[in-house]
Amino acid sequence: MKKKNESFGQIIRSIRQNRKMTQKMLAQDICSQSVLSRIENNEELPNVWVMYQICQRLGVTLDQVMMLHSEEINHSNKLFAQIESHFVHKQFKELLEKLQDKQIKHYLYLDTDMQMYYYYLGSCAYFIEQDYESALESLKKGLSFTYQQDKTNVSVMEIRILSCMGRVYSDLQQLADARFYLEKSYDSMQALPSERLTTALTKVYYNYAVFLKQQNELCRSLKIIEEGIALARGKNSFYFLEELFEIKAQILMMMKEEQAAKKSFQLYRAVVDIQQSVKMV
Repeated sequence: MKKKNESFGQIIRSIRQNRKMTQKMLAQDICSQSVLSRIENNEELPNVWVMYQICQRLGVTLDQVMMLHSEEINHSNKLFAQIESHFVHKQFKELLEKLQDKQIKHYLYLDTDMQMYYYYLGSCAYFIEQDYESALESLKKGLSFTYQQDKTNVSVMEIRILSCMGRVYSDLQQLADARFYLEKSYDSMQALPSERLTTALTKVYYNYAVFLKQQNELCRSLKIIEEGIALARGKNSFYFLEELFEIKAQILMMMKEEQAAKKSFQLYRAVVDIQQSVKMV
């Protein structure tokens, strides 16, 4: 339950910070940044419409905000940080064990928490069981908590889910659906402010590039790959960097650019060697 001494503004600030959003990003087209600052500092009480819009952008409901306090939010975030670590390191069996723990649903306070839960559950169905239908079902359920087709402010998690749905549809050979979701995820990512781009989005570039390669759209695929590599390097991240260099080398070979392909494959091997050496430390 929410502590008596915690206001709407304090809870909103805690959620905003955990979403890695600035006041400017949250306030855009809702109220001025100065007004949001006063709300968060308990200097101004917003009207119901402003409250609703703020909550909608954060992916929560008014009822959820009024029932939460910052300690609960922080505990939930720590749990999902552990889950995300398993996901990033492709430890899918450990990830599934964590998701199957009966206690986990006690920490799913927000719609966005439920969304992440089903995203990871769908990923386990995909990578462990190769059960594409179950994976798609979980991903769709996760997306349904916060996403609408005409939504303008798409979150990073929604973009990740859209991308993974595109990948699953591609494996099911439902190519029109695959293209729709992969392009939607890519376009939504391009619309994000630079400060909201995260290393997790590198995989969005990879998923789209693989699909384009399979459709023999090689030049377009190369462009997407270069953008993904630039994001990874800009964030000093190895997440999906080796996969991007590998597919780049494959495409360059298909285009008969052997020297460039050789260089890309060398970079792929270098990233693999660095990651293996880090694991051994």
